[in-house]
Amino acid sequence: METFKQARDLLIWVRDLHRRMKKNYAEAADQASEERSSMAFRFLEQHESIYEQTLTDALSQQQDVLNTWIQYTPDKELLDPFHSYEPSPDMHVQDISQTAQKMSDALLQFFREAVERVKSEPARAVFEQLLKKQESDRAKLAEHLESIHRGV
Repeated sequence: METFKQARDLLIWVRDLHRRMKKNYAEAADQASEERSSMAFRFLEQHESIYEQTLTDALSQQQDVLNTWIQYTPDKELLDPFHSYEPSPDMHVQDISQTAQKMSDALLQFFREAVERVKSEPARAVFEQLLKKQESDRAKLAEHLESIHRGV
């Protein structure tokens, strides 16, 4: 656990993760040998792009709030595996889905910890919004990937 980071630093770190995953999914989709795997990677590429934009918007619209210092930050180690993760174009949809769900779970935990640890109410509200979006999108993510897997 790191101490004394600004809320902005956490959002930049998560946004950069989404940016990297978007790029990785795009490359995997281009190289995928199975059509359904390519579809799953393309869906995840779009999903990551939306999150990247959401975080970019939050960073530009919440300038003063994001200057808030956080004494005990969420555990970045929750997300470390995904910073170095590169999906294989040979992955099957079920494996792609499992990995995406693990990342979603790690992000949920990261945002839960942020909500618990941020003392400033306006800054906490930013993380609460991101947590709610992540919770809402997790089920949609699983459902969409399952429909690709089933060929629906």
